[in-house]
Amino acid sequence: MSNNNQSSVEWLMQQIALKHGAFQAIAFYEENFKEFQQAKAMHKEEIKIAFSKGEFNSVDYFNPETKIEECVQYYNETFGGEE
Repeated sequence: MSNNNQSSVEWLMQQIALKHGAFQAIAFYEENFKEFQQAKAMHKEEIKIAFSKGEFNSVDYFNPETKIEECVQYYNETFGGEE
């Protein structure tokens, strides 16, 4: 990401603008405003949950049973698949 304060949803919106030109991107964004707002809210909730779980489990960095970093394990269990 180009900006450390930019969410993945905002990055996607920016990429659409760069790929399709500003006029098309603005029209696309306006047509899909509710979906973008919902995606941003979902992303925010995911970050809050991950942060809370990270604080709760902050003592362990690796799962001793699987030897997988807990952040990767959390992602896989929550969203499925590999990183």
